[in-house]
Amino acid sequence: MILMTQKQCELLEGKLIEKHREMVEKEWFTAFNQMLGLDPLTISCGCTLKIYWKCPKCSNTYRMSPKERTLRLYRNQESCFYCRGRRQVHPFAM
Repeated sequence: MILMTQKQCELLEGKLIEKHREMVEKEWFTAFNQMLGLDPLTISCGCTLKIYWKCPKCSNTYRMSPKERTLRLYRNQESCFYCRGRRQVHPFAM
C-alpha cells in the first residue's frame, strides 16, 4: 500500500482540465481518447483509467492514468516511456 502525503492528495483533487490546463492542451491525445469516449472536462486528476497522451518532445503516444501523470508532473519526472528509455521506437514504424 502506497501512502500519499497531504500535498499529493490535494494535487489529485478536482478536474484535470481545471488544475493542469497546459498539460492537457499540450499532451492530451484527442483522436484516441475521443474514440474511447473520454473528455478532459470530465476526467479527475485522481482517475486511474489509462488514457492516451502524446509526448511534446518525441511525438510518441503512450498510455498512463491521469493520477500517475499528475504525480510525475508534481515530482518533475519524465512521463513518456520513450523519453525515459523504457521503450524503443521500432525503426519500421516511421
